[in-house]
Amino acid sequence: MKRRIIYLEYVSSHFKRHKIFYLLFLGCAVIGIVYGIVYVSKIGRVILISDIKSVTLKAIASGNVTAGGIIADNLLVFLGCTALALIFSVNIYFSVVCYLLIIYRGYLIGFNACIMINLFGMGGVANVLIVFIPQQIFILALLICSYAICSRRCFANYRCGFLAFRGVEYRETLTGLAYVGVLMLILTVIQAIFIPIISKSFLFIM
Repeated sequence: MKRRIIYLEYVSSHFKRHKIFYLLFLGCAVIGIVYGIVYVSKIGRVILISDIKSVTLKAIASGNVTAGGIIADNLLVFLGCTALALIFSVNIYFSVVCYLLIIYRGYLIGFNACIMINLFGMGGVANVLIVFIPQQIFILALLICSYAICSRRCFANYRCGFLAFRGVEYRETLTGLAYVGVLMLILTVIQAIFIPIISKSFLFIM
């Protein structure tokens, strides 16, 4: 019980300290999603499965989705994007790249969702709503959480020099990223169990 209270206090404190970054990154994600939807609506040719930019969604569309593929896709995206956040957040000006990455992740969600619906009709709608959107929202939410942690490190230290190394709360930063990483691993395992089963049940609906 005491451990649960400590954890809840940590989460509450975390959101209070990082709320401005959550709002900024959330706004970037929405911009990206809207742009992805608009972009697909302007494609003036036949849409193909090869147009899908999501490894998991392309596997679903091809009928070859596997638990291992989902785990690899989720973890590679998360670890790769988090590594980029750590690299570019060492400087307040370089940190703009983090916002661009979140816009791009949002764009991929809007783009892939529309492509899937165009290809498979109601089957695409079912897979997008039940499989793709929840998967991508979880990944995007955890990426935003990681980026908010990294961004606070950068902005809190921008007066210490060109690079954000001095005066940084390394323990707090690494603890926050560790919590996010554990959540990502748990959600990935859950998705790897259920997505192959659920996706095959809805793909045939046209």
